[in-house]
Amino acid sequence: MTERLLKYFESSQPSSFENTGSISAGLLPFPAAGTSLTVGQEIVLASVLLKKIKKNDRVMLNATIGWQSLTDNPSIQFRIRSGSASGPIVYSNQSSGTVPAAAPLNRIYTASVCHVETGVSGKILYVLTGTLLIAGANYVGPINFNGSVIDENP
Repeated sequence: MTERLLKYFESSQPSSFENTGSISAGLLPFPAAGTSLTVGQEIVLASVLLKKIKKNDRVMLNATIGWQSLTDNPSIQFRIRSGSASGPIVYSNQSSGTVPAAAPLNRIYTASVCHVETGVSGKILYVLTGTLLIAGANYVGPINFNGSVIDENP
């Protein structure tokens, strides 16, 4: 049995999302705490720069995003982009929260993203973004974004 090695690991947890319960005004381009997010505006949540990637290696990307519903049916799209905040989308998913009529609003949810990519090489910046699709949500954290480069399969 041949072992495969973890060749490179990078993690990002923006300091304004370390279980503070709100968005820090200091981390741009986020709006100031208490400001409503704009529907359709794609916001950079975190990024990781992976190095030492060879063509047959595997890149594993994982993210956990804490968010809060402010209405009864918010929806957020999470994307991982390659190269820059406006680069090609390599992964996308949607998270929504339904709050029963009798339940209080301001529920906290956790979204998870996992993607494995092959056939890439070199040094690549991966950017995690979020886009509010239906009004009524905030990013409250924590936000974690991890990237790993795993040696090729035999």
